[in-house]
Amino acid sequence: MDISWCTPAMHRGMFFYVCREIRIQDTSWIDRNPGRRYMKCPNIVCDDSIWIDPPMCARSKQIILGLLRRIHKAEGEIETSKLNERKLWVVLAVCVVWIGMLLFKS
Repeated sequence: MDISWCTPAMHRGMFFYVCREIRIQDTSWIDRNPGRRYMKCPNIVCDDSIWIDPPMCARSKQIILGLLRRIHKAEGEIETSKLNERKLWVVLAVCVVWIGMLLFKS
């Protein structure tokens, strides 16, 4: 895939590729270009794309990747907490039913 950093060609306010498809803006989240925006062609056959943002310095990449790791870790902890909460609700429901059966059994 040949990606160059340049200004996209415009026609009446819309970005077009050589194949005449309207460009789609997306954001790169790979380690080499985190948070860097680019325009790509929606056509699967056409792999033409261009960068919108200039390259970032190494420190910016390092900070963004660190923040992404922290976010992913926090999201994992939230999912674990939600799962544990569901388990506790099930245990509570079973206990309530069990206590109810003991009280009304007599």
